[in-house]
Amino acid sequence: MDAESIKRLKEPLPLTLYGEITVNGKTKSGEFRYKYNRWSDRFEYLYYTPKGNKGSGGFSANRARILYVQMQLSATPLTQS
Repeated sequence: MDAESIKRLKEPLPLTLYGEITVNGKTKSGEFRYKYNRWSDRFEYLYYTPKGNKGSGGFSANRARILYVQMQLSATPLTQS
């Protein structure tokens, strides 16, 4: 584990994470906001499209921590090319 990963492991998770992940063969690029999911009755990181619309899917805070430490998600928005 490099120094940046160790630093990320120790700091609290941001309420909004940005990045691109692949779920079931589909790439989801945008932001993941920490919000209440009424269907699962818990707080999760829910997916929002780059335009700000709510998408389908999300993941737990534990999974967010793993993706954040592995640098697949970041606290800064993606740059549009």
